[in-house]
Amino acid sequence: MLALILSTPGLSFALSNAADFKDIHPWTKYPGSSTHIAEHCHKAPSWVAFKDENPDLSENAWGYQIEPGMKTYAWTKLLLDEQSLATEYDDPDLNKAAGNGLMLLPSGRTAKDVVTEYLKGMHSMYKKAVVEKIGEDKLEDLPVDFWLTVPATWSERAKLITRAAALDAGFASRPIDRLSLITEPDAAAHMALKSSIHHVEDLIDVGTGVMVCDLGGGTVDITTSEVVRKSPSLKLREIAIGAGGKCGGTFVDRNLYKLLSKRFGTAFTNLGPQHVGPGSQFMDQFEMRKRDFSLDTPSKKSYKLTLPMRGLVITPEIEKYYDPDFNWVLLSKDDMKSLFDPVIDVILKLVKDQVDQVKRDKEPWIKTMCLVGGFGSSPYVKERLLEWCSGQEIRLTTPWTGAWAAVVCGAVLRGVEGSMSKQKKCRRHYGHTMSRTYDPAVHFNFDENKRRLWNDPWTKEQNLSGFMNWEIAKGALLDDDTEISTSFYSHFSEYFDGKHTHDLFSCSLDEAPETIENERIEKVGEVLYTIDGIDKTKIKSIQDENGIHWYQLLLTLTIRLSDDEVGVLITFGSHYEYFSSLTVTSSSSFVPREIGQLAMSPKDSHNDFDQVWGSSPMSSPAMTWEATASMSRVLRSKQLHLKMATSLFSSLKGYTYSTIPYKSGPDGDIVLDVLYPEEADGLPATVLIHIHGGFLIVGDRYSFAPYWLLNAVTARRWIFVSPDYRLVPESTAHASLDDSIDAYNWVRSSLADAIGRPIGPVLLAGSSAGGYLALTTADAVEQKPDALLLIYGMLDAAGPRYTTPGTNIWGAPPFDTASVLSKFPRTKENDDRKAISGYTLPEDIQQDSRFQVTSALHIDALFPDYMTGVAGLSREIASKGIDAIPEEHRRLFPLSFGNLAKIPRTFLLHGVNDSAVTVDCSIVAEKKLREAGVEVVKDFPENAEHGFDVRTGNVDVEKADADGIPNIESLRNVIRFLDSSVKN
Repeated sequence: MLALILSTPGLSFALSNAADFKDIHPWTKYPGSSTHIAEHCHKAPSWVAFKDENPDLSENAWGYQIEPGMKTYAWTKLLLDEQSLATEYDDPDLNKAAGNGLMLLPSGRTAKDVVTEYLKGMHSMYKKAVVEKIGEDKLEDLPVDFWLTVPATWSERAKLITRAAALDAGFASRPIDRLSLITEPDAAAHMALKSSIHHVEDLIDVGTGVMVCDLGGGTVDITTSEVVRKSPSLKLREIAIGAGGKCGGTFVDRNLYKLLSKRFGTAFTNLGPQHVGPGSQFMDQFEMRKRDFSLDTPSKKSYKLTLPMRGLVITPEIEKYYDPDFNWVLLSKDDMKSLFDPVIDVILKLVKDQVDQVKRDKEPWIKTMCLVGGFGSSPYVKERLLEWCSGQEIRLTTPWTGAWAAVVCGAVLRGVEGSMSKQKKCRRHYGHTMSRTYDPAVHFNFDENKRRLWNDPWTKEQNLSGFMNWEIAKGALLDDDTEISTSFYSHFSEYFDGKHTHDLFSCSLDEAPETIENERIEKVGEVLYTIDGIDKTKIKSIQDENGIHWYQLLLTLTIRLSDDEVGVLITFGSHYEYFSSLTVTSSSSFVPREIGQLAMSPKDSHNDFDQVWGSSPMSSPAMTWEATASMSRVLRSKQLHLKMATSLFSSLKGYTYSTIPYKSGPDGDIVLDVLYPEEADGLPATVLIHIHGGFLIVGDRYSFAPYWLLNAVTARRWIFVSPDYRLVPESTAHASLDDSIDAYNWVRSSLADAIGRPIGPVLLAGSSAGGYLALTTADAVEQKPDALLLIYGMLDAAGPRYTTPGTNIWGAPPFDTASVLSKFPRTKENDDRKAISGYTLPEDIQQDSRFQVTSALHIDALFPDYMTGVAGLSREIASKGIDAIPEEHRRLFPLSFGNLAKIPRTFLLHGVNDSAVTVDCSIVAEKKLREAGVEVVKDFPENAEHGFDVRTGNVDVEKADADGIPNIESLRNVIRFLDSSVKN
């Protein structure tokens, strides 16, 4: 296992074949280090000199091989991310660094070329080191995992360039080797926390926050996590969106140049790089002074740096700063402080922003701050941060391994032990563009340089491109398996050559922009693919007035985020029927689990680099794109189970099921399913009624299956009942409630006769809209259920979530709702539409027009209108309060008008991060139920999105491994509550 940290001031590496972190050590013997008084330094400076520009060189030189007087290139790492937009934390004078011999590029060479040359020197040294340690004969058959660290703030483009440079330099050149990327703060956290815990047991506590500040030479990265577990292995959960910028320790050098330029003028600025540039004796001296600078020293003498300046005119003022007898530049403590403070001030602002974010999100308090990275070793940096931390009651620590070595040794440890972060927060929004119907009255002033009008041959409508469709939101919780898929239509003519690209974009703003016109949107890259092998007879087509055939193809875009980078895949067919005909060129080494044979190796990826990251125009003017608005996010690794197939019922050992009409109406029977033991034991059986979700608009008795609850029911030989009910907007919520009441009363009065056995306690449960109906039903019926289970319920139907417009569900951006709602208007008096008592969702719900109504009602805040059939009711409630609700509709709002004192004991299960039904709904319910004297048990897991329990799949949470299922204890708490309710 070998790790490399490519930093702005230098590169270090660590090599180990040990499994114990105490046996991982950084390399300290770099070629030429003795000439720079750095014989046992943990890093080699990131300097490169080319022989074609330096006559005294027989080959290209790197690191400590650079000697004063050579034409040298430094800080090149920062140029790898040059195209990224600057952040508020970046050094504002960064673009002026070239004037001091920094961040320059040789003629005819790119930043990647320079970095590759540097890494070639490192690779040569690595091979010699391995031969020295284990012997050349052992190396031939020894597979090596290479871990290359990168700043967490870097763009995907910069990560890909870095990977390509390492591969070109010779790393992972054999089939048995692997090259992976890891962010610097993640790597540092592995070693820093593990080694520190080994020495100081109480350094961090479970349930508290720890901030890792990676203060490097060119960049600063800060991450904040909760300690989930300390043993047998350390596990963390990120609790704040990581932040950083190009404001590291080398900008102290920039401040030095500015100070001396101001004091000595052209006498200093006319000196060449051989005198004041990287690798010069002057800068070697300053590096030593910088490394040791502290206010906590008794000496008041100035720091002395030897620098002859022949053109300097000596005056009394100049003699304050320069000793002409010894050619000394004199720097006082205040001078040194002025070089450091602007950089540290930015770091403190980053740190404070993390603390404020943790407070705002009500995450665990930060108990410990761990400093890592070369700049984190500075005594003065520690003094400033310690002063700040003391006022915040935060413990400041540096790793026992040393601040610099923590990063590179931690990368090795990551390779040995795997990731210790269970979940991370996404640092950017990720998405792509889509088209919408062009409205001249709204879109007349669009930017023609970034967007275009095109005619859809299918709908005959004029469309406008450039609407952003953000698939992953900034701050979204991600784990190692997070994949997000969305579908979009491709329209192409018979003359299209089959080759195209699909662009992926990102944005670091807190609020995601709605269109591509925003200057803060960055292009991540292009996914290249061909569709020329697809059988056109199997896809939809039309012929236009010119006799040209047009085809419509539904493609799926899958995005995977990992430590390495963003992986992107475009596929055709829900079951990959035509994958063998698709050629996919990805922006990373993304390996789809189902079809690994089509994935690219890292070498393939970097060989196609210029193509992937080129800015070629659209391949064919005949090719047009329309990405439909994504109404949901499908996490492929934890896919939302939309349906509970009756085949599952029949497969449950010892159980049978029946579909029974529980009421009839003018539009037909409304049914429920009963799952019950095949053999009765003669004792009254507990019944659990579960009402399905779907925002009152979609779904049926099989939808959004809570398998974990079903498995708990069957394990106790209880009876499970799942009813259909009439849906909005063909009916009002009054009809939905009437059906829920009738289903409940049917269970109480008729279930025993229907299945031929007595029944005992009746438990009423519901999820989402089903939770709302369960609460409303419990309020309405005379014989109350024995307990109530409300799972992320839409409980506060008159609250701000449903009366405040502008917010879509699942973090998706708002869209023009008019076309959606025109197809599904609210019900009115004498509405002749047929009632729908169950709507089976397709596998791809985001393409379903009825499901889009759920988003539209949230965006326009029309739920109260659609629930009651009263136009404008939402606005009335928002402006006048609940008194605006007419008397005849108040039974639909039990938290405001119900007799809550008679509600049975209740369990509220709701994720804090629910972005579809906000947790406020359950918080309000808890408050009002407790005020009414109801026994309430709650569990609000921190990192749980809407439907989190459904995403666990068909598992038995009582027997499953706790580490394998997120929020498993919350589900177990529900089962304990149900058990106690039945017992009592």
